[in-house]
Amino acid sequence: SLLVPVMLSGSMGMNDIVYAQDVWFIFLAPVPALIFFISSIAEVGRSPFDLLEAESEIVAGFNIEYSGLKFGFFYVGDFLHGFTTALLFTTLFLGGWRGPGAETVPVLGIFYFYIKTFIGYFTITWIRLSLPRVRIDQLMAFNWKFLTPLVLVVLVVTAILDKVLDM
Repeated sequence: SLLVPVMLSGSMGMNDIVYAQDVWFIFLAPVPALIFFISSIAEVGRSPFDLLEAESEIVAGFNIEYSGLKFGFFYVGDFLHGFTTALLFTTLFLGGWRGPGAETVPVLGIFYFYIKTFIGYFTITWIRLSLPRVRIDQLMAFNWKFLTPLVLVVLVVTAILDKVLDM
């Protein structure tokens, strides 16, 4: 699903991907955007995909061993991982810094980018706090039986449509 913005923009450069989004890619390709969003939440390791270190069941690790400033660094690292995921989603699917008047007033571009990223991070946090944890067998079945075939079909369809509509 990460290849879809690259195919739609014709470039691997982040600036080129942002400039190619006259219409946000989330509207042109909503299924790859959703798949990327779900996969990035799983990559961050947050609930409902926190299989390695579920806070409610852990009896060892950094949650127990560290306190104070050291635990704060782990917590900030977790926050930054989710925030970086929201930054990538904003750049790839929400038009990045582009918005009304952003080309003429660059400060607006920073504001638009921050607002879009905040909405993405809020959604990640909302999902984390709303959904129960998924068992490992459910996650693997969902990934291998549903997401992976869907991504392959979406990539093939996007490549075919890109070539057909380019003619």
